[in-house]
Amino acid sequence: MEELLGQLGAGLEVSTIKALTMSTFGILNWHARWFREGPGRIDLVEYAKLVTEFVLAGMTGVVAMRAIEVGQ
Repeated sequence: MEELLGQLGAGLEVSTIKALTMSTFGILNWHARWFREGPGRIDLVEYAKLVTEFVLAGMTGVVAMRAIEVGQ
């Protein structure tokens, strides 16, 4: 995961990549504590899609904001 996020966030500091990696695992691991199937709830496939979009969009946002901070 860290390698993948490092590729997505090329140019970010190693410490930032590590923090993003741990945050991603936190999202995935916490899911098991609250997920319940049923009416009015997101299903497992939709959750996987949502988390994937969240992580990718989040990485894009972090990279863009860090680039602005250093004036790139």
